[in-house]
Amino acid sequence: MATAGAQTLWDGGTLTLAAAAGPQPGTTGTVRTAAATLQAPRPVCDDGTAHVTVTVDASQLGPDNGCAVTGFLGLYNGIGEANRVALALPPKNTPVGWGGTLSVEADVPAADLAAGNIAVVVAFDAYDDSGAKCPLPRHTAWQLSVFNAEVVYDQASCAVRFLRNVITDCETGEVTTVTDTTLDGLPYMVTGGAGQCAATGGSCCPEQPCPAQNVMEECRCDDTDGDGFPDVGYVELLAVDCTGTLTSLGTYTDGLTAEYTPVAPVDCNVLDDAEGADPAFGVQARRRELTAGQSWDAATWPTLQSVTAVAHGGTGTITTADGPSTLHTGEAATWSIARDTDALLTGPLAIAVNTGAVTITWTSAITL
Repeated sequence: MATAGAQTLWDGGTLTLAAAAGPQPGTTGTVRTAAATLQAPRPVCDDGTAHVTVTVDASQLGPDNGCAVTGFLGLYNGIGEANRVALALPPKNTPVGWGGTLSVEADVPAADLAAGNIAVVVAFDAYDDSGAKCPLPRHTAWQLSVFNAEVVYDQASCAVRFLRNVITDCETGEVTTVTDTTLDGLPYMVTGGAGQCAATGGSCCPEQPCPAQNVMEECRCDDTDGDGFPDVGYVELLAVDCTGTLTSLGTYTDGLTAEYTPVAPVDCNVLDDAEGADPAFGVQARRRELTAGQSWDAATWPTLQSVTAVAHGGTGTITTADGPSTLHTGEAATWSIARDTDALLTGPLAIAVNTGAVTITWTSAITL
């Protein structure tokens, strides 16, 4: 008779198998059973074996002593007694109050364990009336607890699977780099001979993404002042994989000297008027007064043409390509382009206020 609530035992709790008042219909006794399939993480490969050990604590609660073989713990590889691979029994005629640990263990194919074919079964008498052999009724209850199952894989016969990443020159076909990793991407050192996997039931290695076959540079335009027209040019790198799919690799300043983050990308062909006239440009004057702790950075003004910083009642720190230096009290520092067209003032140029105040006066090119 299958026992309700057996999951409690498999989860590590206590299961009580109650004594029966009489036999199951058509029999001379009543046996209470519970079964479960053993599961374990999949091994490196299915060619090896798994050593399975199962234990459970059992106590005979009575009210009567048992008769002959009173129960068992069994390990199975498949359905039916013919597929039982290990068996453990309590003592015959188990007396009331007996308690002990039943243990079974066996080596099973790793593939069968991974497929869910390995099962554990517990079965104990709840009522036994076998006539002359056991002339008096035997009403017995049992308590099962501390169920534990352990699996140890023997993978000595298994080849270690790893990933080999080979990079070749797209023009000459020459192998330029060979990198070996585990299936999880960690570095792997080959200690024996390496060969091609011939796995059954699917690929031995996960499918790898299609790598980039070509990288293209595309000119883009940005509208930094919000007037709807392009005023800064930049470059976007695009990767083309073996299926023809385009993937952006990032955006950079013209010449690929630094990364560039567009403010408002626009079509480079957008003109200043409906007739297609060349856009007109102007220079916008700007000024800020900074106090202690505040700073100003030329990187935020990609169309910068000139800048002047003056310290009032304190000092500041100016950082350029030459490194940091002090802007002294009353000192004025000025930078500007040397010609009127096709040139912009470039950094790095950052000004921070230490004490007092610093005024920043600058001009930047705009599209009119």
